[in-house]
Amino acid sequence: MTFAPSPILCTRLLPSLKPSLRSSNFTLKQHARFNTLATIQPLTKTTRKKVKEDSSLGDEHVFQLSHENFEREQAYVDKPDVEDERSRMRNEQILRAELKKKLSQLLSNAERLKNGSSEFPCYSLGIDFGDARTGVAISKGFAPRPIEVVELQGQRLEARLIEIAHKEGAIEFVVGLPKSERGMETWQSNKTRCFAGRLAALAAQRGWRVYLHDEFGSSNDALEYMIMTGSTKKTRKTHLDAYAAVVLLQAYFNNSGEHAELVVPKKLSLQERLCEAPIGPESDDASDLEDEQL
Repeated sequence: MTFAPSPILCTRLLPSLKPSLRSSNFTLKQHARFNTLATIQPLTKTTRKKVKEDSSLGDEHVFQLSHENFEREQAYVDKPDVEDERSRMRNEQILRAELKKKLSQLLSNAERLKNGSSEFPCYSLGIDFGDARTGVAISKGFAPRPIEVVELQGQRLEARLIEIAHKEGAIEFVVGLPKSERGMETWQSNKTRCFAGRLAALAAQRGWRVYLHDEFGSSNDALEYMIMTGSTKKTRKTHLDAYAAVVLLQAYFNNSGEHAELVVPKKLSLQERLCEAPIGPESDDASDLEDEQL
């Protein structure tokens, strides 16, 4: 049990204690404590009443502030801008669901060829993507042929592929996706997916599609084919990537595009362009007219 010192006792003892404070090793903090105790006065009825009133006023002030914050939050929620934003988000979710359904119903060139609906010579561009060199081949379901090996990176590579597709009349890209023997994606798969995403954003502006297809063993098969056809070492070194793209297209059409993965751009406007784009060479002409108008 602790006893609080009486204020009167502290007042009487303080003069006698001050000389000892000067002569002893008391700290300034202890000296200030004695001065505080000496100034303590007992609470009277008036003082207690005042303290009680101050505490009640403080509670009312806190309640008033909380009520004001609540009204301010309600006013923010009830703003028309917030309602417009909510409705916009709801409409966007509905549109995403509709576009997802439409995109799942799109048929690739290999699927259309399997169904016998090849009304137009729909060419597909095979791409064997690499860090230094990218092989390019073209086919419409039979007799694929190599085009070239592009030694570019980044935006220049993507622009060059769009130029080749426009020149050859292709409406879709088939990008080889590196995988292991067990069918698992490798560290190179992430780079390929990033490249395919950028290419899909550019291709969707013209209504073209980009697919990912497993390319496991394509380089070895291409090397064996080039050796069997009597290609020289120099030709094999410079054109191996293009022939790997040829093997990729063969596997893509032989499987009827069953294992192909459509690369969907993130922007809704590009997704709508993919769904509304006509299938055939006229899609390219329509994109040229749009470019001329812009």
